Amino acid sequence: MTLHSLRIALIFAIGASVTACGSDGLFGSSSKNNVDVEELEIIASSGNRLVKASSLLTEQVVKNGMLLQGNVNRCNECDFTAEASTDVSAPTTGDYSQTTTQESGIDESDRVKYDGDRVYLASNNYYWYETLDNGTDNDESRPHVRILQKNQDDSLTSVSKLMLTDKASNVNDLYVNDNKLMAIYNVFGEQLYSHGFVSDLAMTTDIWYPYKQQFGLTVADVTNAADIQVDVSYTIDGYPISSRRIGNKIYLLSSYSNQTDFVLDTESKFTAQAQYNDFIENNEIQFLPKLYTDGAEQDLVSAEDCYLPSDSTESSGYSSVVTLTTIDLTQPDKLESICVVTPINGFYASHDGLYLYYSGYEFIENENKWVSNTAVHKFDFEGSTVNYSASAEVDGDLGWSNPHLRLSEYNGDLRIVTSSNNWNGTDVEHKLFVLRPDEANAQFNVISTLPNAQQPAKIGKPGESIYAVRYYGDKAYIVTFERRDPLYVVDLSNPESPKLAGELDIPGYSAYLHPINENFIVGIGMQVDPNVNTQSADPNFVSGAKIELYDVSNPNEPVVVDTLVYEDGYSVVEWDYHALSVLKDSDSHYRFSFPVNSWQTIEQQDGSQIWNNNNSLKMVDIDLLQGGSMTQQGSINVDSGYYGSFGDRSILHGDIVYYIRNNSIWQSYWSMPDVLNGPY
Repeated sequence: MTLHSLRIALIFAIGASVTACGSDGLFGSSSKNNVDVEELEIIASSGNRLVKASSLLTEQVVKNGMLLQGNVNRCNECDFTAEASTDVSAPTTGDYSQTTTQESGIDESDRVKYDGDRVYLASNNYYWYETLDNGTDNDESRPHVRILQKNQDDSLTSVSKLMLTDKASNVNDLYVNDNKLMAIYNVFGEQLYSHGFVSDLAMTTDIWYPYKQQFGLTVADVTNAADIQVDVSYTIDGYPISSRRIGNKIYLLSSYSNQTDFVLDTESKFTAQAQYNDFIENNEIQFLPKLYTDGAEQDLVSAEDCYLPSDSTESSGYSSVVTLTTIDLTQPDKLESICVVTPINGFYASHDGLYLYYSGYEFIENENKWVSNTAVHKFDFEGSTVNYSASAEVDGDLGWSNPHLRLSEYNGDLRIVTSSNNWNGTDVEHKLFVLRPDEANAQFNVISTLPNAQQPAKIGKPGESIYAVRYYGDKAYIVTFERRDPLYVVDLSNPESPKLAGELDIPGYSAYLHPINENFIVGIGMQVDPNVNTQSADPNFVSGAKIELYDVSNPNEPVVVDTLVYEDGYSVVEWDYHALSVLKDSDSHYRFSFPVNSWQTIEQQDGSQIWNNNNSLKMVDIDLLQGGSMTQQGSINVDSGYYGSFGDRSILHGDIVYYIRNNSIWQSYWSMPDVLNGPY
């Protein structure tokens, strides 16, 4: 079954059929004016294998999509967003923390990077455009990357700034490796609306953002931090979806869709057919993303390097071109790109390859219900670029929060956890799939599912949604929640026969799971009274953000070791795990730091109460000896004049703690959290 599998037939007053569809195949030539305009059909998400198409067919399919749908492939996961088999970011074994990632050895972009000597901080002024209007633009008002040097007294000194293009509107994604710094940032594109109308064949996101959608990419040599040398600076059509770094290579997934305001005549089939033929034959229409540098432009990807579903025809249409670009930091002027013309909204990276996925929904009218499915397409690493390997399709979707964490590759198999929801409040079904590649047929075969006939127990109780999924070796950990939090341990030691090994029922939920080793997992989420808003509610129950340590050494009987609760608070780690910092002191001792945002009432002299926002960095010691324990080491509170905790980060370096809020950094010590220096 495929999603959105409906034929898009334009409605005309005259229903006479004209030209028939013809093609010389995916790999041959294509005559672009022999398609019946009434036969155009949107490409649906599916697990059909992908093939490289002819450049003419790629052009026609994308142009068909421009007429049919415009921008349907929206960004659902724009996050910006060792042993691979463990599928977990192993805590730093050196003396300083690094960006928390899904897979050890695969770096993820973040607004803060640290190399033990220098801090690289993406700095934004979200009202910078007002300074432009006022004619007061300066380096402080424009988005930039600030480099700060660590001093002998543990303070920080700003030594330089990497200034981005004057049209940069937001920078949150940095990579640093071997003295190479790469920044990915949004670009404030040219206005496309004029006097209320869209310019001809203009590309835009929607009517509320009438600007050409572009992003920037800058690579610089920071060997001498006081004298930054920019290697390349690009502007690229579209928007970034996500990226990963393995060694010196960065894999960047971006999406581009050229939307037109051209409308076919729906009153006359004959006129509409002629208009369609003219549109398809117009060689001035841009259908692939371009790359701009030093006043010159070129195609980011060649039409010959684009993949389409194997069942695509000249009547197929899809406007969103997803490009996977490989950037070698040692040769950033030589980019390698391929593209995929099929629904994609995210990807998961293993050490073996990249898995592009799409989760979507379809309403089945005759059954009066919604169904969902997930399509996955794997690309293997080969030399300087990647090549297509195989595809798969499974029932259910990946959810909205960190969907990539629901995928894991282990010993060549792909594990996926999906959810199917009929939106009636009770009919929710969660499944785990194990898929094995069949490279000869370019597909994945489902070798097992859970639940199954031998293991019929459901994952989650009626009405419960999945809040977190994490894998560690041959185990999967799944948190579901409605009023209580069941933590499920799934035994995948026999991938052809998975089973629910154990279940732990506790109040609240964990929205992010961080395995420490095969015996202990840390969960971060919320402590919630399961009887809230009922007569059984406990007035002494403390609700708020929580960090919890689980002992899973016996998969059949997971237990809670310790819980710390921060009353009336929440942590952004729930949906942004880059806000969590972890430092491994030894095999039995770890340090965790993470931001907590809370609202508190303050009583005034007249008896009235006001709400007060409080942001702090929580510091927790975790000791795994004697069954394990957690200790609140300290809390750092700063007055930054900035509400919320989005973008809050911390760095742990030995006893030093750096707390980043907005564009400033404060310094303290793990052993003396009351000491506070800064801001820098």
